Amino acid sequence: MRIIFMALALWLCLLLSSMAEASTAKTAIPDTWIQSGWQQIASGHRQQALALWQQGVNRLPDRRLLASIGVYAHFPYALEQLKQVGLANDAFIIRRQQGERVLYYVLSARQTPASRNRRQRLLSDLKQAAGITGILLAVEAGKLKTAAATPHVATPAPVRKAMQPIASITAMPASSFSINRFEISGNRRISTDAILINLSDFYGPGKKHSDLTSVRNQILELYHSAGIAGVHIAMPQLVNNDTVRIRIKEKAEKSGR
Repeated sequence: MRIIFMALALWLCLLLSSMAEASTAKTAIPDTWIQSGWQQIASGHRQQALALWQQGVNRLPDRRLLASIGVYAHFPYALEQLKQVGLANDAFIIRRQQGERVLYYVLSARQTPASRNRRQRLLSDLKQAAGITGILLAVEAGKLKTAAATPHVATPAPVRKAMQPIASITAMPASSFSINRFEISGNRRISTDAILINLSDFYGPGKKHSDLTSVRNQILELYHSAGIAGVHIAMPQLVNNDTVRIRIKEKAEKSGR
């Protein structure tokens, strides 16, 4: 009887601890810079919103973890995801220039555990709001900081115009190519957005086949950090229309009873 009582007491302590952690994760301090950005979005001033959010990130500690919700090449898609996740989840957008490419990162400033397993558990409601079925990743604020936040935001049309000359470069050596897009298939246990956020440094012209090897290694490292083994990455021999098509074959999960 005493053993049963001790077991129940231990279970109750673990339950209360888990509830406390979940409460902490859900009640992250509502940063005013995030709210101010949402107010600008509501007023149709996206440039000011992006500038406010960038300034807010610049003030965060470098090691502060932010939950990574998605990466988009066009602002309207990022905005749609932002609204889906909502201000209640401290969601915001960061604009990053990657060579000739503009990417929009949808992030959350909720308290984000460094432990991958705790992050999935404590932020399960955030994953549900964002429609994330794979692993919720995190990025350090220091990797998203800029020297100075600028209110300038390129609209989709200028982005397309800026990208157009890349595909028509003729002076580039025959062994070089441009990367403007990644097409990823076969991934089930890690989301496509999670993979793309780790490949953001590989966009642009002047790429070589050694860069494709680096892309492959980056994806393998992502799977390894998530504790997933037995993954095969098939890279293309040729890059057509500045698009890298990547096929991922994940080892089948063992079904448990």
